[in-house]
Amino acid sequence: MQLFFDDEEFEAQFARTVGKAAVGMADIGESFATAGRITAGDYGSWRDCWHATAQRIEDIADEAAEAGRRRSAGEAYLRASEYHRAGYFFTAQPGDAETRRLYDPISSPKVLAEFDPDAGEWGNCEGVALSRYDQVVHDWLDGILAS
Repeated sequence: MQLFFDDEEFEAQFARTVGKAAVGMADIGESFATAGRITAGDYGSWRDCWHATAQRIEDIADEAAEAGRRRSAGEAYLRASEYHRAGYFFTAQPGDAETRRLYDPISSPKVLAEFDPDAGEWGNCEGVALSRYDQVVHDWLDGILAS
């Protein structure tokens, strides 16, 4: 089933991001709005549109954090982190300064500061319960290891 893109690579990565909505790591509306701004087949457009969405959501998270709305801030930081990841997927080079620049705005300490590690289980892996906190750590480490 096609969600949005005719291009198989773009479609697969878009489905990957949209699928994360189930655990709060993406928003379906934000994702489709971003996809609608991407120029088909243009990796630079893909990167720029996802990073623009990530920055907008990070700004919302910063405002929520400043107002003491930790849960709202944490949820927004989590989505921004995923959008940054989506943005650098096609153009990232391990150790590349641009990759690091685009990913660093949403670093683990900023995201994790707004999350309670016991905030609730969203799944398990081989019998080990995983929370959204665990997913943030996994994605953050994935970003660090790629740089």
